[in-house]
Amino acid sequence: MASRGRKSDEDREKHASARPPAHREWLEQGKALVQRVMHKSSQPLPIDEQAVAASAPGSRPRLPNARQRVERLLQEAGEHTAVAVETLERLRERFAADAHVLYALALLRRRRGETELAVKTAREAMQICFRQRHGVLAARLFDEVEADAYELGLRREQLVALGATLGTTSEWRLAVRALCSLVMKQPDDGQAIRELANIAERRLAAGDSPEQAWQIYAFLELVGTSESEQPQITQRLSQLAIQIDAG
Repeated sequence: MASRGRKSDEDREKHASARPPAHREWLEQGKALVQRVMHKSSQPLPIDEQAVAASAPGSRPRLPNARQRVERLLQEAGEHTAVAVETLERLRERFAADAHVLYALALLRRRRGETELAVKTAREAMQICFRQRHGVLAARLFDEVEADAYELGLRREQLVALGATLGTTSEWRLAVRALCSLVMKQPDDGQAIRELANIAERRLAAGDSPEQAWQIYAFLELVGTSESEQPQITQRLSQLAIQIDAG
């Protein structure tokens, strides 16, 4: 029996067939949207003190010009990824943990079909991103490694922080994706739900199409949020539907 305040599987299917198809494609569309907007991101991530302690560089020196060196390595690698992986592993052993090196290593392992190693490396890279405050690489890890936020080792507090930090910026789509990952696991997380609703309302206030806000609210209705949140979500969906039809 479905728990109080959440939709049963039958209810979910009924709502999915009754609503327009946009929300059924939301998560897939989100990945493409993240890729388009986040490659220019400069927004820093909030610092995670546990990640700082776990990845302290110790006595190893920092890699000079890490971003430029890694970008050049990826460009030169082409299809010859084995040599690039070996080079990155040497840099990883010689220098202090670096988000750019770990990101490239995870990406190349993904390209080589080494999914388990790619996700493992991405988990480490994501924590370094929180330490070194790299919003760009965090977004690319989400998109290119194609792993769930929990597979990447992000805790609930990190997902909320990521959503709150980027939700007010041009990188809001990454915030939506991070928060959606959390709500999928914890439909009763009121803070994540409110952050998503706030993003939807900010996009409307910024003059964006109401369809974008509708997609966020439709996602929340689909996953079956808490009983206290559901009436407001349903009411807002109806209002947005009228607005969309009128437009």
